[in-house]
Amino acid sequence: MNGGRAVGPAARSGRSKGWAGWGQRLSGLAAVVRAHDWWTYKVAMILATGYATALQLGASPARLWTCWLFLVGALVLVAVFASLVNDLSDLHEDRIAGKRNQLEGLPRGRVAALFVACLVPGGIFLGALWRFPAQFALYLANWGIFALYSLPPIRLKCRAGWGILAIALGESLLPNLFAVLVATTGAARQPSPLWITLVGIWSFLVGLRSILWHQLRDHDSDREAGVVTFAVWASPQRVRQLVCWVLFPIECAALLGLLICLGRPALWIGLGLCLLTDLLRNRLWGLPIVVVDPRPQDRLVLFEFYDMIFPLACLAAAISQHWGNAIMWLVVAASTPRAGWWCTDAWMLLRTLYERLHQSLPGPPPRSTPTGPGADLPGRHDS
Repeated sequence: MNGGRAVGPAARSGRSKGWAGWGQRLSGLAAVVRAHDWWTYKVAMILATGYATALQLGASPARLWTCWLFLVGALVLVAVFASLVNDLSDLHEDRIAGKRNQLEGLPRGRVAALFVACLVPGGIFLGALWRFPAQFALYLANWGIFALYSLPPIRLKCRAGWGILAIALGESLLPNLFAVLVATTGAARQPSPLWITLVGIWSFLVGLRSILWHQLRDHDSDREAGVVTFAVWASPQRVRQLVCWVLFPIECAALLGLLICLGRPALWIGLGLCLLTDLLRNRLWGLPIVVVDPRPQDRLVLFEFYDMIFPLACLAAAISQHWGNAIMWLVVAASTPRAGWWCTDAWMLLRTLYERLHQSLPGPPPRSTPTGPGADLPGRHDS
């Protein structure tokens, strides 16, 4: 009953269709702004940098929860803008290459509304940062670098090495340094120059490896469309050599430096679990582990640590400081898709490992057949 009136099947059906329609609209919007990509693979790592900075300063991440909300809100707007401006600028090239573009077919008014919906709140965040010059400069530069990357006439995306530098700055270095400064402002303490340097080197090289993986994956279609990315300009073989022999070793050294500065066993345990899981996936399931070269069903080494294990390990290490970190750990674990995937993989790997070990064990010896007088008498059995 509703206000004395019965709700019939037709009304309930109409209400269900209304909710379904809103769900489809939200799903479509999430696809247009690539929400799955930046939430799963980018924001989690940046938050981990913030948590780690709080630990390094001796502060509890749970006590800085308003800083993390501010950080997520600010970076989500930048990520949405980056996705929109990139798709808008790539419409012509994507048609030539036959690639899917999320803005293809959308009315111009809706595209303009999407830009307004991220630019206006972005301006509000910039206004809130006016009293903090370093944070203001980093945040403004983050918006500007994505505009320079995608929009003509500069369009750094088509300028070989400048393109990968712009993405490494915009997707990794600038937001991670921004996270460090947001954490230091919330904790009212200053980080050491060594910490800022290590975060800068590590995040920049992670961003470089990520964009080079994407460019290697899109190498053929970019060359066909006439887009001169760094991978097209330098050749895939040289890109692989650069990453494997120069960039990746420095990235690993910077990561080890960060973990040594933090000095928390939980982080080393998490790193070990990540490497062990990748090793078992490779040995038991044949899934390739790659540094930069794209392959079917591949996994970029260490990225699972950056996107899932690193933030959870930082929060786990801080539980002894404040009980709120346990609640944060549960919230982050529940909102991180990779955590569910990793748990599923870990369970299946354990089952596969158990089955392999069980099959490799020798079976029971065959029962001997009695011979000699009276061997066929009833009741005779082996002792």
